[in-house]
Amino acid sequence: MANKRKAWLLIVAGALALAACGGPSGNNFPVPLVLSDGARGYSMRGYVSYTSSRETAVDEVTGRMTTACGGPVEMKLLDLSRADSIGGVPHFLYEAVARCLPQTSKAS
Repeated sequence: MANKRKAWLLIVAGALALAACGGPSGNNFPVPLVLSDGARGYSMRGYVSYTSSRETAVDEVTGRMTTACGGPVEMKLLDLSRADSIGGVPHFLYEAVARCLPQTSKAS
């Protein structure tokens, strides 16, 4: 009986540890939102992998937001923190909010 209880506790502890390592939900997927001033925007959180360059990480997140907006953006929030893997693979964890700027039409 004690062995079954220990096994059950190990299963529960393993599930909790796995859930804690799952990372942010909505990883790298833009979520549409309306900013406080009524402007259209997106929020996103996730990882930028395989770089230790903060500049590269900023460029990648800004690019993802530009793609989501379909044009230029104003970054309202960009919080980056190092989140390297146990094996030493460089990653940045980020949270970002961008305002979609009006697209300018080109004159013919």
